[in-house]
Amino acid sequence: MAKNIPVTATGQAVVGVGQVHGVIVSSHSSGTLKLTDAPNSDVGRVILPTYTFASGSQVVEFPAPVEYYEGLYATVGGTAVLELIVTRTS
Repeated sequence: MAKNIPVTATGQAVVGVGQVHGVIVSSHSSGTLKLTDAPNSDVGRVILPTYTFASGSQVVEFPAPVEYYEGLYATVGGTAVLELIVTRTS
């Protein structure tokens, strides 16, 4: 079952193994998001290169779930209120 993980600033989003299915964008101002498979820093395997959100609220669904093995570190640009849609296996 997917779970929504709130993200409003750069930092650790999830620790452990799982999949990210997409992003719910509630609001943003010049919002961008980069996701890295590393729980404590942006040094690691980039699973979502810096993505710039279109204006307004939206749901960004990935074509297929993207696996992460250590955790997710979210780098948020601008200001944004987001939720990552994830399933965790550990």
